[in-house]
Amino acid sequence: MRKRIRIKFADDMKIGHPLIDEQHKNMVEEVDAIYRELSKGEVDDNIVKKHLVFLLKYAKEHFHTEEKIMQQIGYPDYDEHHEAHEWFIQETKKLIADYNRYGPTKSLMVHMHHLLVDWLISHICGMDKKFGSYYRRYLREHNV
Repeated sequence: MRKRIRIKFADDMKIGHPLIDEQHKNMVEEVDAIYRELSKGEVDDNIVKKHLVFLLKYAKEHFHTEEKIMQQIGYPDYDEHHEAHEWFIQETKKLIADYNRYGPTKSLMVHMHHLLVDWLISHICGMDKKFGSYYRRYLREHNV
């Protein structure tokens, strides 16, 4: 069985765009909230719904923000980044389908936590950091 880990937002997770950094911080805080809920040992229907609503809203708003900036500055890895965002949206929809089918189970919360931890590590601390480097270089080169 995979162990749950706790993640806290740190300065090295920032990419250098205030709105995106704030959105990433909100995601890390959401993952921590899920961790705390799982540590209680019980699953509350309203809490599960709240997390699922957050994920859908986050995906819509955050991905739109990131992709708009990427297009504005001509980010060369836009397509790959967009595909990763689409994958996350599909995974979120699967979580919602599981919730609708089975209700608010601990298994669903554990799966949600693992998905988000993996996303934070691979996407935010990987792909988004790469985008952040490009973004900061773009700002320097264009005196923005």
